[in-house]
Amino acid sequence: MSKESEEQPYPRGKVTPANAILTPTGIDGLDKVLGGLPRGGLIILAGNPGTGKTMLSAKFLYRGAVDYGEPGVYVSFAEKKPSFYKTMSRIGLDFEKLEAEGIFRFLDLLAVKKTGLPLAIESIVETIEEIEAKRLTIDSFTALAQTLRDPSDLRILLHSLLGRIVWSMDCTTILISEVPLGESRVGSGIEEFVADSVIILREGLLDGRFLRDLRIVKARGVSLSEKQMLFTLDGGFNVIPPFVAPSIDVWRFYKPPDDPSQDTYSTGIPDLDRVVGGYPRGSIVLLEVDYRIRDYDYQSTLTIPLGSSFLRKGRGLMVIPSIGIDTSKVIDQSLASFEDREGAERLLRVVAIEGGRRYKHNRCITYLKGRSIDEDYEEICRVEDELISELGKPILRVIGVDRLTLRYGLNGALNLLSIDIDRVASTGSLTLLIAKPIYPRLAERISPIADTHLKLTREHGALILYGVKPRTGLYAVEVEAREGYTSTKLIPIV
Repeated sequence: MSKESEEQPYPRGKVTPANAILTPTGIDGLDKVLGGLPRGGLIILAGNPGTGKTMLSAKFLYRGAVDYGEPGVYVSFAEKKPSFYKTMSRIGLDFEKLEAEGIFRFLDLLAVKKTGLPLAIESIVETIEEIEAKRLTIDSFTALAQTLRDPSDLRILLHSLLGRIVWSMDCTTILISEVPLGESRVGSGIEEFVADSVIILREGLLDGRFLRDLRIVKARGVSLSEKQMLFTLDGGFNVIPPFVAPSIDVWRFYKPPDDPSQDTYSTGIPDLDRVVGGYPRGSIVLLEVDYRIRDYDYQSTLTIPLGSSFLRKGRGLMVIPSIGIDTSKVIDQSLASFEDREGAERLLRVVAIEGGRRYKHNRCITYLKGRSIDEDYEEICRVEDELISELGKPILRVIGVDRLTLRYGLNGALNLLSIDIDRVASTGSLTLLIAKPIYPRLAERISPIADTHLKLTREHGALILYGVKPRTGLYAVEVEAREGYTSTKLIPIV
């Protein structure tokens, strides 16, 4: 069914002229930021070999035909039809079915030479007219241009494409351009000049791990708030938009996953359980938080599901908040997935240090004097022992290392954590250390005592999680709330 009614001017930027219209790409993350592609425009899609250009342009055609009632044509100067169909079927794009329905055509023009270009153009035009195509991909313009020796012939070809197909036939066209390895220039430079939009796909590294990003270097008539985005080829071409933290209310629908085994606790996140295998009982987990991460970003994606998983299973939770974290918010976040607040409060203990705001008549809160590290550690142990004894189960301790560091100094905090290792192992509890960059190389100093070391950072607005110990690839972090169930999702960047 056609979705023409959903087409609209770019919602987040400014579109000029006033009647400019964008057509959705069908790639959700890209449409959220870009708004779509100029209807009836020419889009240059460039990148090194293997960066995902074919997947993006193919998904643009497929979703256009299936979701928006816009037939499409794929013109290939680089790949044969059987190979294309086989590759796309692996990621769920059944172009063979679309062809049978008369809303898609694949033109194999591998054998085209310079003398055959006029016939090739005629073939493209006839195919577009035959199925009334509104979307076209030419893969690749680089291969086509290599048959031309004279730059003037290239200009003639471009104007032929623009005049006869893009403009007169109102056919949104993606022109794929190969960027040789080690070079940054897009094609011959001519096509970039006449294009309405230019999108470049790139590969790189983040802390020694493979990363993909998409850069919008030209978007005629559109003012963009984001010009770079991450993307992945996991399950096809998918763009990862900037992270938006969910409301705390969504966690009321949280359902904790089962523990992976008798010897491990669930991370509270099914995807993360599959990546690291859960957290070993009696172990220490270090979560290193980059300076670009807001408190609620890591709380709403990682610590709330972990804490809620323990609480919903009748296990205790003890929290020493990081600096800047209000005690009342810790309580609200910890109990977000409970209807029976009074019953849940018996499972929670928040350890605060004297000098801040006091909350009277709240059994959840214990105050440390903050005068002596030995005295305060003894009180922390007392609170923990009391909770374990009352519940008859090991507990989760979430500790803001920055709080300990600023109160007791770096060496004092490291000494406290070091002597606590045996206690964690003997109780079978789990300790999650939150390390913010208060001191240089703070996480690096703590990492040797941790069994698991995760790092959360931000790239192009997206949250990225990866394992330092055990080593993992990069995962984009999102929170999914649907069908009465809320969960943090990890999207592999491959």
